[in-house]
Amino acid sequence: MSLLFVQTTKNHGTSSASPVPIPELSLTIPEGEGEQALVILNLPNVYVLNPAGNNPGGKFTISANGTVLPAYACMTPVSNGLVGNGRQSVTLVVAVPLMLKLQPIVAMWQALNSCHIVLDSPASLSART
Repeated sequence: MSLLFVQTTKNHGTSSASPVPIPELSLTIPEGEGEQALVILNLPNVYVLNPAGNNPGGKFTISANGTVLPAYACMTPVSNGLVGNGRQSVTLVVAVPLMLKLQPIVAMWQALNSCHIVLDSPASLSART
């Protein structure tokens, strides 16, 4: 078993309405057969800047070998029923079947309902194979 780990070192944000890579959060899992890699995306302090529209927030996914996996995590800043700029933690855990080739794993994000989502503290992507 091995542990692969990457962490952001800079601030990042997106207003993209479709999934785009989160800068610095990609790694490559080794080849294998009949096994899985446990992949964990951890965003401890994500927030919405200048929320607009109804239910602004972000959707977070993992791409394995160029295909966005169906599992996802979302955040929508809500405080006492009102939209706010509070920080939230988002964690997504998926199992990725190993293949007989190396597979790139990429953390993806997208803004929901015309907002801008921001990371300004370290976030990480890890895989245990």
